Amino acid sequence: MHRKKTNSKIDFGLTFNSLNSLHLKRQKECKRTLWIFERNKKDPSIFYYDVELELEEKIAESFDDFISRLYRNPEQPYSANTLFPEDKTTFTYKEGEAVFSGDNVREICFALEHFINFKSDSNWLLLQIKKLAKNEDETIVQEASEVLYRIVDERLNEQNINKQLISEITELLKANFYSSVKNYSKKIERLLNEKRS
Repeated sequence: MHRKKTNSKIDFGLTFNSLNSLHLKRQKECKRTLWIFERNKKDPSIFYYDVELELEEKIAESFDDFISRLYRNPEQPYSANTLFPEDKTTFTYKEGEAVFSGDNVREICFALEHFINFKSDSNWLLLQIKKLAKNEDETIVQEASEVLYRIVDERLNEQNINKQLISEITELLKANFYSSVKNYSKKIERLLNEKRS
């Protein structure tokens, strides 16, 4: 693997963590990337591994250094992938339904981002998320879970939002095979309970 060091700021969205690694989602990519730290060191160095590009990059000397350089550009919407301009990042409802019926993880991620970031029909999007919650691919279900969380957080007070459908999807996520999805469903439930009280 190639190895390089960087001291630049890191624009990433933290999704979840475990004892051995941090799982983050790059702002401009839809795939999950793995951040490894040396577990037996008191203040571990942080490395970024990209399997597709065969790249190993030391991005921080310590965990504190890593955290201090995380940021999110408030002027940049959390969507379009500028690394691959040929990727489709805007969709009609018909195109979205076609993408959500397929199995292309990248396209599904872009479509989910499009419909949650732009004024889309929340109930239509919930129906799509329900379909995706039954998918066998962990990444697809996790991305759908994250969009459901945003709907609960940002759109729950919409006049005609189907709260029963939100509950049904949450139940599907709770029954999912993957522990990461099950754990995320608990986060959604907590948010739902907060919003209801």
